Amino acid sequence: MNEGTSFLIYFPAHEGAVEAPKAALRKDGNYKGKSVLLMDDDETVLLPVSEMLADLGYKVKIARNGDEALTFYGMAMDEGHKFDVVIVDLVVQGGMGGKETMERLLNSDPAVCAIVSSGYSNDPVMADHAKYGFKGVLAKPYQIEEMHEILKHVFGEAKI
Repeated sequence: MNEGTSFLIYFPAHEGAVEAPKAALRKDGNYKGKSVLLMDDDETVLLPVSEMLADLGYKVKIARNGDEALTFYGMAMDEGHKFDVVIVDLVVQGGMGGKETMERLLNSDPAVCAIVSSGYSNDPVMADHAKYGFKGVLAKPYQIEEMHEILKHVFGEAKI
């Protein structure tokens, strides 16, 4: 007797809707129309990050390696609307990674605005990204809030 399961349910003491973090981020800054070239060879990173960027209001173009990134960047420059920022993965399996891609981007456009991203935080490029021409660094894994802060920083809207 007196056997069974007990449940305790807690409800927040807040009336009204709680704003989701993504909705709050969308209101922070004016990114509608800004374009991002996102380069990563890992689909499990590429797709969620491109969705995060789209949620923040950016137009996103995906490149899966350095060669694609250079092609897309060159095409955009030729059409007169280069990307506002490029996010490159430092290490690309079987292809051109972020360091070499950045060197080539700088050769074609010394004013390129780029962020390096990697899970290898002890790499010299990650430790001293500005020396390699990058405006910011994103250590994987990262959340939408971290990415948003780095983007605000490279656009001169926030200090890190």
